[in-house]
Amino acid sequence: MTAEIGRDESIEFMRMGLSSPERPEELRKHLVKEIPSLLDEFYGQLQNMSVAEKFPGNNVVPRLKDAQLEHWKTFFADEVSPDAFAKSRHIGEIHQRIGLTPAWYVSAYGWLLLKTIPLMTQHHRMSRGNLNAALSTLVLRLFTDMATSLTSYEEASVEQAVSSLKEANTENLGKLAQAVAEINNIILQLAFLQRNSNDVATNGQTISSAAAELVASVEEIARNSESASGEAGEANQSVSSGRSAIEQMSSTIGNIASAVEETSRNVDELAEASDQIGQILSVIEGIAAQTNLLALNATIESARAGEAGKGFAVVASEVKNLANQTARSTEDIAHRIAALREGMSTIQKTMQASTSAVNEGEEAISHAAGQMGQIADQVSSVSNRMMEISGILGQQKGASSEIASSIGNVADIAGESDRLVQTISKNMHRSTSQFSQNARDMFDADSDIALCYMAKIDHVLFKQRVVDTCMGADNWKSSEVPDHHTCRLGKWYDGIKDPTVRGMPAFTSLVEPHKIVHASAKTALDAAVRNDPDTMSRALRELDDASVHVLKGLDELSMAIKESHKSQSKVA
Repeated sequence: MTAEIGRDESIEFMRMGLSSPERPEELRKHLVKEIPSLLDEFYGQLQNMSVAEKFPGNNVVPRLKDAQLEHWKTFFADEVSPDAFAKSRHIGEIHQRIGLTPAWYVSAYGWLLLKTIPLMTQHHRMSRGNLNAALSTLVLRLFTDMATSLTSYEEASVEQAVSSLKEANTENLGKLAQAVAEINNIILQLAFLQRNSNDVATNGQTISSAAAELVASVEEIARNSESASGEAGEANQSVSSGRSAIEQMSSTIGNIASAVEETSRNVDELAEASDQIGQILSVIEGIAAQTNLLALNATIESARAGEAGKGFAVVASEVKNLANQTARSTEDIAHRIAALREGMSTIQKTMQASTSAVNEGEEAISHAAGQMGQIADQVSSVSNRMMEISGILGQQKGASSEIASSIGNVADIAGESDRLVQTISKNMHRSTSQFSQNARDMFDADSDIALCYMAKIDHVLFKQRVVDTCMGADNWKSSEVPDHHTCRLGKWYDGIKDPTVRGMPAFTSLVEPHKIVHASAKTALDAAVRNDPDTMSRALRELDDASVHVLKGLDELSMAIKESHKSQSKVA
């Protein structure tokens, strides 16, 4: 054995039980050649046990046989090398990793002893001294291998337990970070809600007073509307009277038009009668002319007759006088009829002009009647609407009173909401403070994943303090705000040397939003000092948007690191 064995007091204690020097050459001489067949039998029986599932695959068992044969050869050497002990410890680590229990581990060594002791006894049955030395060496070497492996198994188990505890703490830290991240989603909205509730509570009373003034104005408008409605009713009556008068005028004009038309017809008939008289006078004139001619002839004939014709001459002279008188009368009548015709022509022209004027007047009155009808309808509609408005304003008066009362209630409710929001905000502060303390207890500074989770919590607390200061609940100066290199996340980010981590897309994508978070925080705090609410709100919105990307990037980075660790574990 070597000094390596003496480093473990338990193995040194076991060596103290030897009654004679070790005889490893006896093991090499009689057991090494038996090991292959023993391993065949060992794994053949093991395949019928549930533990066989720990060794899946067709190539696993042959490799294990070869590895174990070489391992035991090193433990059967005169001096057990440090490499042999290292191999033994590595075997213990592998068995712990695959979940092989210590009971199976010890049972396997027990099975091997139960098989090898009879073999050694058979070879040394004639020499008891050699048998005792060989068996003592066999037990010492196998138990040394087992003790070394179990020690490594135990150390690996403790390391795994510690690692599991750290992983559990890291997972709990991740859940805590997620819970805090959920708070992050409402920090800014809650702050704005608190400010808005305060504004509503402050402005509610002003609005309530304005509503009361509105009620008074509505009452005045209602009174004016009632008066206007009455006046509109009177206007409607006046328009109705005017409409009736125009309709009556239209009827009268119609009668005049009929009379003018009748007169025109009578004048036409008179003209026709005068024409007939003229024709008769022409006949009379013709008769008078013939009579005059006959009288002339009679005078001539009476002259010829001498004394006998004197009486006839007198008659002829009278007839001539009568014919001349008739001619003169006829001529006078003709002049009078001509004058009558001229007068009737003038009357006819005048009647035609009167007829045209009456027709135009009738059209104008008809148009005026139509317009008056439209005006009457419009005035009637206005009157009805004014009456409706008057009724609506009466209802609005009551509604406005209710609104004024409701606005007062809203102001009271807003004040209560403001108080509730302040209470919620205080509770959130207490919760985040407790979360922060719990996170520090769970944080593993050596874990990149834990740092991603802790960075999320730091980020939310950072954002919360900025928002609190902007809303007047804290006093953090922009000069006191670290930049994106000097905060915990920035220091870790800049200090990462692992090329695998630095090459992850989630790692590189963190830089810009993280930088915006810190820059926006400083801008918002400076704007709050200047009492510049617009710039402050914009900066807080930018911070909030960038915050979402930072938290998302940290989640993606932690997942990428986890996957990287899993891949490395599989390779190992």
